[in-house]
Amino acid sequence: MKRVVVINKNMMKKNRIYLLLVLILTAVAVSNCKKTYTLDPPASKIDGINGSWILYSVVQVDQTDLAKAERNISEFYLGDGSSAVMEITFNSSDFTFEVQLGDIGRNFLPSSGTWEFDDDNFPQFIYLTDDEGNVTELEMQGPTRPQDQQLKYSFNRSCTIEDELIQYVGYRYEFNRK
Repeated sequence: MKRVVVINKNMMKKNRIYLLLVLILTAVAVSNCKKTYTLDPPASKIDGINGSWILYSVVQVDQTDLAKAERNISEFYLGDGSSAVMEITFNSSDFTFEVQLGDIGRNFLPSSGTWEFDDDNFPQFIYLTDDEGNVTELEMQGPTRPQDQQLKYSFNRSCTIEDELIQYVGYRYEFNRK
């Protein structure tokens, strides 16, 4: 015996409406389940540089060479590991600094004075001012947030030739947080 199925158009219309309603409610429920993320305020670069830093790497850069040839001269500053190594300490409360020289290597920084960033939020340069008012400009090579364990900067030496200031050699210093 054959069964005859009668399709009721009204029933199909109701099923479509119910299905559409279920899909809309599901979409609303899923969209409301998203996590809300709150960003922390940016880390203070001034707080990040605070403390003592121990020299661990120095690279010399030939500024007159088009390819900017580099040479690692860390051994000249660090020796065989038995010598005292250069250390720089930044104080963020009074914006002072002090450089303790190592037993070997050449120092181009003032021994003490005050420091400041060119921009406290996004520093590109640190300016070291000695007691006589002479300013040494250091170009930042990385961030100085409190969680960063390395301080990197470069320093360029220059001379005046025929009234033109020419950079002839640069140094890239890397320090570890003490």
